[in-house]
Amino acid sequence: MGSDSYIYSGVRKESCSQDITIALAGNPNVGKSTLFNSITGMNAHTGNWAGKTVDCQSAKVKRRGESYRVVDIPGTYSLFSHSDEEKIARDYILFGGADLTLVVCDGDSLEQNLNLVMQICETGQRAAVCINLFDSILYRGRRVDVKKLSDLIGVPVFEVTARKKRSSLALLDELVLLAKQPITTKPKTPVYDAEVESSAAIVAGKIVTDSSDCAYARWLALRLLGSDNILKNEILRALSLDENREKELNSAILDEKARLFSLGIDDDGYNDIIVGEIVGSADKIAKAVTEYENDPQKMRSVKVDKILTGRFSAYPLMFLLLALVFFITLSLANYPSMLLGKLFSYLEDLLLSLCERMGASEFVRGVAVSGMFRTLGQVISVMLPPMAIFFPLFSLLEDSGYLPRVAYNLDRPFAAVGACGKQALTMCMGIGCNAVGITGCRIIDSRREKLLAILTNSLVPCNGRLPMIVTLISILCLFFTTSVSSFVVAAILSLCVVLCIAATFLVTAVLSATVLRGEPSSFTIELVPYRKPQFMKVIFRSLTDKCVSVLGRAVAVAAPMGIIIWLAANISLGDGTILSFAAGILDPVGRAVGMDGSILLAFLLGIPANEIVIPLMIMIYSFGGVIPADIGVDSVRAVLCDCGWTPLTAICTIVFAFFHWPCSTSLITIYKESKSFKITALAFLIPTILGFLICAMINAAALIFF
Repeated sequence: MGSDSYIYSGVRKESCSQDITIALAGNPNVGKSTLFNSITGMNAHTGNWAGKTVDCQSAKVKRRGESYRVVDIPGTYSLFSHSDEEKIARDYILFGGADLTLVVCDGDSLEQNLNLVMQICETGQRAAVCINLFDSILYRGRRVDVKKLSDLIGVPVFEVTARKKRSSLALLDELVLLAKQPITTKPKTPVYDAEVESSAAIVAGKIVTDSSDCAYARWLALRLLGSDNILKNEILRALSLDENREKELNSAILDEKARLFSLGIDDDGYNDIIVGEIVGSADKIAKAVTEYENDPQKMRSVKVDKILTGRFSAYPLMFLLLALVFFITLSLANYPSMLLGKLFSYLEDLLLSLCERMGASEFVRGVAVSGMFRTLGQVISVMLPPMAIFFPLFSLLEDSGYLPRVAYNLDRPFAAVGACGKQALTMCMGIGCNAVGITGCRIIDSRREKLLAILTNSLVPCNGRLPMIVTLISILCLFFTTSVSSFVVAAILSLCVVLCIAATFLVTAVLSATVLRGEPSSFTIELVPYRKPQFMKVIFRSLTDKCVSVLGRAVAVAAPMGIIIWLAANISLGDGTILSFAAGILDPVGRAVGMDGSILLAFLLGIPANEIVIPLMIMIYSFGGVIPADIGVDSVRAVLCDCGWTPLTAICTIVFAFFHWPCSTSLITIYKESKSFKITALAFLIPTILGFLICAMINAAALIFF
């Protein structure tokens, strides 16, 4: 299901269409994306934490012979926007042209959700409200009187369980009927201070025309009297007034702001009046329509939170959970990787045989099979099994509601280094894929703090680097013992990731004190209720969405890279090949940091896909023209030891595997998000310089003390 859309004023706005358009609005994590998926059948990724949707998603739905359009707009707590996604949400609600805006609310957080409901009703837009997870609310002993709520806010209120398709489609039918009918309801709007209302009426009089909506004009007037200059400009552009009327409007705004100021109502006081009345009205309505009974689930959640967010228990539990995820991933990934390796080896033999029967030259066989196909086989067999295990485990943590607790636990240390606690969420996303984590930085309001998160995201290793790091840790352990258990490797890997998180704090502090100075902003962490994960749906979407997406990007760059590497390994240059020549040039630099030129060259050539770094090392060391098919730990260690590897070499290579330049996909994503070559270059240099410095220090210490 596609969508016809275009960008206008930074907002994705629906193209002209006869279809009825229904926009889904609401606070973050109330189930908008789940409802959108349930109605449309699309697989937009959902998770039990705030900030999943950072752009508008649109889809056509065919229902009973008619076509409708449903738009999932980013979650926002208010139309007084702060972050980029909140601006997108606000502008779509105001200027997107939807026939009906459905405000999705969670009955567990009705007091907070009604703030947005009141603001949207005040704009005069056609609106309706639905209470999501209604069966869950009833189970927990909370009762919401939807009829009374509808009477108090003046718009229709529905009940829905977004995870159930039948419930969602029944809601869609109700909304379509509502959108087709003439307006029969009158939303209740907050009544402000008499002087504010008087000024708003005067300014609204300069906006109203014969065809204008009075409620909408009042809301626009209230916003024009506020201090948000960006919104003012967008409103004036949307009104498209002629020059004289715009001058009259601006004059009225200035006069009324001056009058209010003379009465002791400055910009801050004005905002306090507006926000205070909205919050107060929402709180009164929520209390009037809600009844509470015994809530055992909430009590259990409080007890669990005392442990997961406790002062002394939070960090050890986070470490143990991280180690458990790595242990499960490593334990289950080895055998599938071996099977995939054998499968690709068998397919490679078939392809070579086919090429020979077709009379293909040795050069063609080398480029197509030994170069491109073997590289693809290595990337898929090494990368796919860990991803297929790690991503579902990570998604289950999202769906259960644990990730907001991680952000809560890390908020204070991030604030201490001048950053925002939301960076903890983007850092967690980066463990799955740095490119995804960088894109997720859109949920951070402040541009300064967003850049801090972008620049430091690749300091924590992504899933693409983990197989290489696991192999290197195993090789290091084999210098001291004859066998290595997954438990030991998982423990060492977890400890290294913790050190990477510490490095993230250190680099963030340095950047905050130098090139990105500023005060950390405050934000609200919504500790969403714990939910039983939808195991099958989460696992299916993790495999079909995350795994396919990340693997597809890796394959797309690995295929041409395999050809380039094969050519460089087989074209002679002097007494060797292009690869051996390049390795020789880099060798002095590599030796200075405890490695060698072959290792550095393998990392450079592995920019498109880190999964091929170790096969590249072996190929360069062995002067082979093709990437080796067998890359088991024992065979890799044998080759590396024959080439002079020591425990020091393994340690420095592990450190460099954690701290080096981001992959090509991450760099492209950084540029798209920052629109700056300078930021992209800085994101490349920061981990690279850090990696070289740490390796040089380790090498120097080894030379001095050993």
